Amino acid sequence: MEDCGAKIKVPTTGVFDFPSLILGGGKYVDKTELLYQLAAPKTDTQYFISRPRRFGKSLMLSTLKAMFEGRRELFKGFAIDKLPWEGWEQPTPVYSFTMSRAVGGTYELFREQLAKLVKSLCAEANVEYTGEGDISGQFDDFLVAAAKKSPTGKIVVLIDEYDEPVAKFLDDLGTLKRVRSDLHDFYEKLKVNSGASRN
Repeated sequence: MEDCGAKIKVPTTGVFDFPSLILGGGKYVDKTELLYQLAAPKTDTQYFISRPRRFGKSLMLSTLKAMFEGRRELFKGFAIDKLPWEGWEQPTPVYSFTMSRAVGGTYELFREQLAKLVKSLCAEANVEYTGEGDISGQFDDFLVAAAKKSPTGKIVVLIDEYDEPVAKFLDDLGTLKRVRSDLHDFYEKLKVNSGASRN
């Protein structure tokens, strides 16, 4: 009887950046037709995508980023290359970040890092950062100003590890409530600006 105990190699590389994966000769399971269906609607939409850890969320966001930026050369041979994706002709500015950049050991440090995140987004978009008002208000100012500078009148905002700051304080209910309240106000700005940005 044959030995069927050979181990099956797990098809993972640990590469979460789509351009690096493609340019580095990595293997990619083509999900671009599904991503096209997700991203193609003409209406301004917010999507919340929750999947278990290590299920490819970061790679998916990186793939979407490349799509919206119009990097068609990375998608040769993939399904989306044959679809009428508007991003090829009219790229949209993409601002992607991870909320793991706003994880601090204290509430004060969380607030400080969240403000730094907004400041870095303003610098990336080449818009003024005044530092005035609360952090959610500063994020709101960024969304409006960045969309005004965009050639399409819109921007794409991709957020990874959205709940990381909350997870940091699961053992500290008082701080967790304060962090959750701040994040609610922060994320709400994406909804109220959905006419100016696609999130």
